[in-house]
Amino acid sequence: MQAVFDAIGSFFTDLLRLITDWARWLLDVVVQIFVDLGELALDVVWGALDSIISVAVGLLSALPAPSFDLAGALGGLPAEMINVAGLIGLGQAIGIVIAALGVRFVLQMIPFVRWGS
Repeated sequence: MQAVFDAIGSFFTDLLRLITDWARWLLDVVVQIFVDLGELALDVVWGALDSIISVAVGLLSALPAPSFDLAGALGGLPAEMINVAGLIGLGQAIGIVIAALGVRFVLQMIPFVRWGS
């Protein structure tokens, strides 16, 4: 008689294990559906943002680029001023200032390096 009870108990244990495994699988499917819906929503947002940026790039590329004629601007200066600027090293000074500004801008782009500014 004990063997019959053990067989019935084993049957219901296996049946319960089968039901819990199926419920766990169903829960995993439902969770994955919501994860996929979230990823789909993100893809829609990124696609819209990509479209907006593409339109902005198209509009900006349609604008004509201004032409800066530094040689023409410097050509209008008197020869004495150009000579004095060369003697005091104005070209090197401007190069140093531009390099320093470039380094500062690069350091500003790195997080946790903004010490005093």
